[in-house]
Amino acid sequence: MLTTKGSCSSMDQLENCAFIDTYLRNLGSHFKFANVLCLSDLESMVEMENFGSDDRPKING
Repeated sequence: MLTTKGSCSSMDQLENCAFIDTYLRNLGSHFKFANVLCLSDLESMVEMENFGSDDRPKING
């Protein structure tokens, strides 16, 4: 299992983190969240899943 620790700085980001956390939990995800999952952590996981693939859309610009 992967444990992800994130830190959210703004309320908007915090809401996004909570949404992503709930969304992945509802998917029956195998990830265990030790802290709030942030977009930067999600992007890192996407990069780990798809490393070497530069044609995927970027999450943050």
